[in-house]
Amino acid sequence: MLQIVSGQLTEEQLKNIVANNQCDVIAHELESTNLFNEEMKFNAAICIYRNGNADRALQLFKEVQDIKGMRWKAAIFWEGKIYAAHNQDSLALHTLQSMPGGFLNYKLLSHPEFETVSANSKAFAEFKNKFRPGFNFWTGLLFIISVIGIIVGFVLLFFLLSATCKINVVKH
Repeated sequence: MLQIVSGQLTEEQLKNIVANNQCDVIAHELESTNLFNEEMKFNAAICIYRNGNADRALQLFKEVQDIKGMRWKAAIFWEGKIYAAHNQDSLALHTLQSMPGGFLNYKLLSHPEFETVSANSKAFAEFKNKFRPGFNFWTGLLFIISVIGIIVGFVLLFFLLSATCKINVVKH
């Protein structure tokens, strides 16, 4: 669905345009839009980046980070994506390493922008592999506990079935 807008963009319009990947439609309106909150700055930065103005997008993502609202972690991630897309491997890695724990995962680091960086930079490839799903102590412990739970469940099930059968035999 193509959206055509003119004049001042609203927060909802900008959000829908980013979601529908229609940033090229609003390139001219975006420059004259008053970006008055974090959400608008974040979505505008995405559109500006998609329209080819990485420097302006970086400036807006840094403003979003300074606000420290809901989108500041995502702004850091997008900053890393921009650096990666422009083959600035060390800046991309440094930016992503500065993120607080719990935000990044292997799927995020598998975005197309990071493929070249991952192939060219051993440090980035190692950083990305830290997030690769795998077995560790905690997943092993969880596996053992779940197997014990299944065994206990079957033992209880068979005990109850055999006890029920014995009660029915005694009644007859």
